[in-house]
Formats: sequence, C-alpha cells, structure tokens
Amino acid sequence: MGFACLVPEEVIKELERVIESRKKKKFKEHAILSLRILKASLNDSAVRKISLGMKGRAYVDKGLIKFLKENPKVFLATMDKKLKKKVKNSKIVIRAKKKIEIV
Repeated sequence: MGFACLVPEEVIKELERVIESRKKKKFKEHAILSLRILKASLNDSAVRKISLGMKGRAYVDKGLIKFLKENPKVFLATMDKKLKKKVKNSKIVIRAKKKIEIV
C-alpha cells in the first residue's frame, strides 16, 4: 500500500501571502522553509499538487475541511490546532519535535 502527498495550491498561495505580509519574522521564516520544502517535493512522483476549488484567503481551511469530508481516507498534516479539531480524518502529527505519528 503506497501513500501520496497531496498539496493544495491554496496552501502554497497562503504561504506566499505570509512571506509577503507584515507577520513576525519567525512566521515568515517558517513559511519560507515550508515553501522551499514543498516546491522541492513537487518533483517527486509521490507528491501531487491539487486544487480545492476555493478562492480567497478565508477559504483555505474551509476548502480543506470540505475536501477531507469528501475523502475520509485522506490524512491531514497540519500544525493548525483549530483545523485539527474540526476534521475527523486521521492526522499526521509531530510529537515533542522528535516523532511523527498518525492519530
């Protein structure tokens, strides 16, 4: 059984907006690193870019929630606590900055 990583275009755009925003330097640095990793990973056949079909900033979370409800076997990987609580799908989490677990 293989896995594929799905990266919504809307998430990439949101990271780009964070980089261009007036957010704290720490957030910008995290967004820059995340975007570099994502863009480098898109060359891998196990990583695919998808569209959630949502427009605007406020719709990224709503689009993810809708997509995950329609695809219950898809796992969510996020650090967003609010989003994790709203989604019933399995989640990929980082524990104590050392381990990755599926819950």
